[in-house]
Amino acid sequence: MRTRPLLTVLLIAGMLALLPTGAASAKVKTETASSGPVTAVLTYNVANADIFDVTGTHLAITNAGAKLLDTDVPEPCKGCGIAPAGAGGGSAKSLRVADLDGDSQPEVLLDIYTGGAHCCLDTWIYRLTGSTYTGTPVQWGDPGYQLKDLNHDGIPELYSRDDRFAYEFTAYAESWLPPLVMQFRAGKLSTVTRSFPSAIKADIKQILKVYRSKRRRQLDLRGALAAYAADQCMLRHCSKGFKLVNSARKHGLVKGFGRGDPYPHGARYVKALRKFLKKTGYLR
Repeated sequence: MRTRPLLTVLLIAGMLALLPTGAASAKVKTETASSGPVTAVLTYNVANADIFDVTGTHLAITNAGAKLLDTDVPEPCKGCGIAPAGAGGGSAKSLRVADLDGDSQPEVLLDIYTGGAHCCLDTWIYRLTGSTYTGTPVQWGDPGYQLKDLNHDGIPELYSRDDRFAYEFTAYAESWLPPLVMQFRAGKLSTVTRSFPSAIKADIKQILKVYRSKRRRQLDLRGALAAYAADQCMLRHCSKGFKLVNSARKHGLVKGFGRGDPYPHGARYVKALRKFLKKTGYLR
């Protein structure tokens, strides 16, 4: 059996004793959020201020003083991790409590950051069902989401961007993600972007500004044009969307980055865009 000499053991013990306390043990962090009768308390351990070295993520929810949920938080998707968004410090928060469906019983939203290049924010939405809370997982990708009352009815929508467009037609820096509006009703999320034409029109306005700027400089427009076509399709103006796409193709604005460009370009781009919009439900 191999053993360490006594002097070596003593030296190692002395070195460990000199290490800062935080290097040897994890820091317990607590976040709290409340609204009306609902209070949520999130606790987790962060080792060495590393957002991805998190253990013991635990959520408790009380309603009118009664604890109705007291559980370890599971992964919202296989292998995506459970590092709370607030684990990295700063102003980021993991918890918020808001009534998402107008039933006077606020839901609890727990945001989880999975890391990676241009990725990813996931959310658990906990809703009161009977005498406990049931979680619904949501994967947002890189854009995350905001709570916005877009129709001013007192009930917030979940406003995001469609992450499926990222890397689909060009590099991420040149990709454009069209608006994605969701509502939470009876424990289910549904996409309702088409019901908010003002959000779609605002996106089109931004895209056209970029289009004019890049057109003058003959820059790649495949990402912006893909989102423009999707927006126009949501407004039932698909033909208008593809009119600009075809015009851009004729003027060499979707030719790509040259040899080695892995994304569709030229006439193949138009065909790929139409197929993609059908697959994702924009083109009906």
